[in-house]
Amino acid sequence: MKCLIILFYLVLIFSSCTKLEFSESSDKISQEIKPIWSKSMSDGSDYVISTTGLNYYEDKVLFSGIEKSQEMLYLLDLNTGDIMSSWNSTFRPAGIMRHNHQNNSLFLKGKEIINFDMNLGEPKWIIERNTFNSINNFGIGNTGFIGGRLYKDDFNFCICIYTVDLVSGSEPELVTCPKYSLEEATANGFYGNISNITPFIEDGDTLLFVGFDDSYSPLSEGFWGIYNLTQNEWEVEKVLCEERNRLGGVGYSIHYYEGKFYFSSGKSIQCWDRNTYEMLWKKEFSNTFGSGTRLVEEHNVIVGCNNVDALSCLDIETGNVLWVNDATKYGSLLHYQDDVIYIAGGSSGKFHAIDVVTGEDIWAIKSPDTRHDSQAYFSRQINGIPAKDGEKGKIFVSSYLSAFCYEAVN
Repeated sequence: MKCLIILFYLVLIFSSCTKLEFSESSDKISQEIKPIWSKSMSDGSDYVISTTGLNYYEDKVLFSGIEKSQEMLYLLDLNTGDIMSSWNSTFRPAGIMRHNHQNNSLFLKGKEIINFDMNLGEPKWIIERNTFNSINNFGIGNTGFIGGRLYKDDFNFCICIYTVDLVSGSEPELVTCPKYSLEEATANGFYGNISNITPFIEDGDTLLFVGFDDSYSPLSEGFWGIYNLTQNEWEVEKVLCEERNRLGGVGYSIHYYEGKFYFSSGKSIQCWDRNTYEMLWKKEFSNTFGSGTRLVEEHNVIVGCNNVDALSCLDIETGNVLWVNDATKYGSLLHYQDDVIYIAGGSSGKFHAIDVVTGEDIWAIKSPDTRHDSQAYFSRQINGIPAKDGEKGKIFVSSYLSAFCYEAVN
């Protein structure tokens, strides 16, 4: 029963039907490293299968928990792990991308939009809409960007861009809709879907990189566009990046660096010129990038965790593969900190630290909870605080039962 619960979580949060298989090869580098602190997040009534992104603010870090089979949100002291506050949640935090700004953490669930205030230890506000929201959200400062349904008739709809004011909690405002073809809807009514709304500032204007798909059931076609939020107009409406396929287009993670966009799309990682809208290079792989990608500017590389080929590191100028590491597949979002790539959960169920230059394993830690519960692997959550003033940084991870804080490699 416990295995089924964890598998259901992985399907719900990451929309993957891949069976969870744990790597034997990674046992070779497993290490026993004692955490700075750990804290039980479950009273034993269930596994902790919610995700908060492990956001932190000042001296607090946010973890999900379970008490009497009910969802809880806990604020822990990031130095000691002591519980500072708890809130009996009315929702199960989910999704892989979410906006947080200072003490605000934005969550979406069904028709609800929730701004959890890390000063209050509870939501600042909850908005109940009359239509459904996409599960992921994005933002800049006190403005959140969400995908919400806009119906074209009684049944069929497309996903459009809405803004959310984190301070006021007023009703979301419609910004625009991508230029969908509206030629064909899926069986459940989708004309098109938004996968990414990444804001960036340029010449004083706020612009949005928008990744979206046109539906041609059971296939989809991937596009991207740039919307100038300040001028209320599309700079470029629709650039094809992925021919019709069953895997979708633009992924969760978009990187804008020195006039170029980098992102995963379908089974590839791509680089595009921001001004000419031309593709500069494209590297194909055998499967999608469920864990997204991470651009590391100081090393001029982009690292992606593929659902089959594990971790690959590419030169951002050429797209050439510099190294490959099979530590884990379909794990957490990649976390980069002080020359090290960290990733948790996935096919190994472990917490990995990998040298960003060489691709060599530094450690692979088994969840301490597996000593007394074989299913309490590390989950697909990770965050961290970089090194400062000569002191090593911290890395926050979670298992399906506990919260952990480890000393970073550097």
